[in-house]
Amino acid sequence: MDRKKLDELEIISKKRADFFNYLESRLINISSPGVRPGLKRISRLLASLGNPHLGIPAVHVVGTNGKGSTAASLSAIFFASGYRTALYTSPHLIHMGERLKINEQMVAEEKWSDHFKRLDAALKEDGRLKSDPPTLFELITALSLSIMAEEMPDVAIVEAGLGGRLDATNLINPVAMSVITSIAMDHESFLGDTIFKIGEEKFAVLRPHGRAFFSGEPEELVPLFKALCDRLDVSGHVLSEDWRVKNVRSSHNGNEYDLVGPDVELVNLVTHLLGLHQVKNTALAASSAWELKSQFPNVTEKSIKEGLHDVKWPGRLEWVDENPPLLLDGAHNPHGMASLAKSLKALFAEEAQFVILFAVMRDKDYRTLLTILSGLNPKSLVLTAVPSLERSARPEELFRVAKEVFCGGVQIEAYNDAEEAYHRARRFGLPVLCCGSLYFVGWLKSYLERVHYGRLSA
Repeated sequence: MDRKKLDELEIISKKRADFFNYLESRLINISSPGVRPGLKRISRLLASLGNPHLGIPAVHVVGTNGKGSTAASLSAIFFASGYRTALYTSPHLIHMGERLKINEQMVAEEKWSDHFKRLDAALKEDGRLKSDPPTLFELITALSLSIMAEEMPDVAIVEAGLGGRLDATNLINPVAMSVITSIAMDHESFLGDTIFKIGEEKFAVLRPHGRAFFSGEPEELVPLFKALCDRLDVSGHVLSEDWRVKNVRSSHNGNEYDLVGPDVELVNLVTHLLGLHQVKNTALAASSAWELKSQFPNVTEKSIKEGLHDVKWPGRLEWVDENPPLLLDGAHNPHGMASLAKSLKALFAEEAQFVILFAVMRDKDYRTLLTILSGLNPKSLVLTAVPSLERSARPEELFRVAKEVFCGGVQIEAYNDAEEAYHRARRFGLPVLCCGSLYFVGWLKSYLERVHYGRLSA
């Protein structure tokens, strides 16, 4: 591709990001701050928009880790099967337009603008919503569902935000299947302080007489899942018990494996998503799609293979071709970080050296995250904060904790300026692992785009 064409694409990308950043700022200005679990506000708003959440068959994806890649894999499978798809995920990395895709493509800015005007008018006309406005996530969800209803997909893949029972996405109906990925400790102040309380919040999305598929992780929650399925007359499946993953081959190009179910053997499934945990996530998507064949008969062994082969999910063990190379991952809780560490050990030789660039939200268990990372024996640890984000943990506090959990021999540095931290991490000439927060990964991807655009324009 010639320089002129590249420059045109960069300009289009920048304009798109500018539009969505502006739209997000408008939504922030009319929303309630923070996280406020509950369904009354979003129910009232959706009713005023004509109930766009009703009528589209949906696959509802909930869990703690792996939701996004599982949802993206499901969408890719249904699209490869010839169905018109909608995919709603969160959070975004660079701009909020990434959260909604129709047939695997982002929706045009003009459509977002038209539906925002309807949403804004609905808020102004309703006195109760005006005095007690929905949260930002609720507004984005309502806006996305409104666009989705106009697009009329054959199936919508909808990823839950926080929890399940009181999440704004739990109003979608009908739900063809509830898909529950691995569950771990996270957001304890909202979901509960034990794994069983969190499991109850996630499993609360099960629909009476419906269908559900659980990854089976952790194993101690399987009896709870089965008991709820029995109580609600739900046709429930557990990936770890009802299906079998075998012959896993993992490399820097992704994973290849076989998946055996009660009535099918899917051989040589290939996904270019890196990390051993993506075997489980994509296997959950493949088995869930297969169990939905009675409702979506175009799903075949061939379309499952094609969908998994084509799926992309940025910011999760994503290689960026810089010099030195970067590896971006949004792991932000102990379960996710442990999976990342396990994958890195499988992908790299024991003696391989790299640098870790780390930023994290202050409400996360960053002591445990840093302890897990200490087991990777990096050459250096560079700590920073996500620019313009109050939730971000301060680098000096991270430095104090890191000094306690990292053994000697690892150089530890902290910088308030994220750009400076990034360039300091690169100075070793070694691969750089950037992790700790999806917000941080998103900021870094955006920063790299600006840098590249500057190079092209020079």
